[in-house]
Amino acid sequence: MFFTQFQNPDLDPPQSSGVSTAFAVYGSFFTGECLPSVNGLSFFEIDPEPEAGDMRTNPIPFTSVDYDPSLIGLHLLDFGFPMQDLLDAVAKRTGASVAEAGAD
Repeated sequence: MFFTQFQNPDLDPPQSSGVSTAFAVYGSFFTGECLPSVNGLSFFEIDPEPEAGDMRTNPIPFTSVDYDPSLIGLHLLDFGFPMQDLLDAVAKRTGASVAEAGAD
């Protein structure tokens, strides 16, 4: 889930979701993998990998200078990639808590 509208232009990363809403959800569109780097540390690589027949296009221009790994990489969008998973986890947890509370 990515913001498509920003109040602060300094935090407005280049992206093109093609939607007019404040958020765009791209579930099952990106994959991520933790990989070793040349300095012995690790980094999390994110790639667009839509499923067969998925007509969406990648809204994130990974080749943009704004996403250059030597600068800040995808840190402007860190929260966006796992956001739907986090929202789903909260909903699941909240639903379980409400159900358990009602059983008492």
